[in-house]
Amino acid sequence: CTAEECEFYVVSCPNDGCTRKLSRKHLPHHDQMECGYKVISCPLGCSDTFPRNRKDVHLADACSYRIVKCPFAKIGCPTEVKAKDLPDHLEQNSSSHLLLTCNRMMEYENVFRKMNAKIDAVEKENLYLKQQLSASIDKLGTVAAGVRVNEKKCTSLSKDMKHAESYMKTTTKKLNDHETSTRSEFVKLYKHLTIAGVLRGEKK
Repeated sequence: CTAEECEFYVVSCPNDGCTRKLSRKHLPHHDQMECGYKVISCPLGCSDTFPRNRKDVHLADACSYRIVKCPFAKIGCPTEVKAKDLPDHLEQNSSSHLLLTCNRMMEYENVFRKMNAKIDAVEKENLYLKQQLSASIDKLGTVAAGVRVNEKKCTSLSKDMKHAESYMKTTTKKLNDHETSTRSEFVKLYKHLTIAGVLRGEKK
């Protein structure tokens, strides 16, 4: 078979931008199901055409037939319409949208009022706590000053005790020395008297 007839002949994808090369046998499947560069029509019927790889973007952001929520959905409007019909919906329901907006603003006003009341309460509590903290700091300063005075007194008392201890040691040593000396003198006197008595006994 010729190149034009052979189903296994390698050909390039005819879609602009696609660089895929494959056998002629598989080209129809690639073209109809796989090729991202194949130009297709919008599946929702909006008549737009685009490459297959742009379908999700088109359906999400560009298709006039896609279903969208009303911009006032967050404040209560439940309507969902095609994107092309949204301007008509907004025009036809401007009064109800305005009413929804006013109701939501009133809700916000109540919320803000409650928040302001809570803020005032918190500010008062903070002021009270600051006053208590300041008073506590003053008390701590007084206590710290007293501690420093007592530390000085303890230091002075410790010095006095050391001086007294030294004096007691010196006095004790003197008393011991005096006791030793007195005992020695007493022993000498006792011996002297004893000798004297013995000598008088011999004379008799």
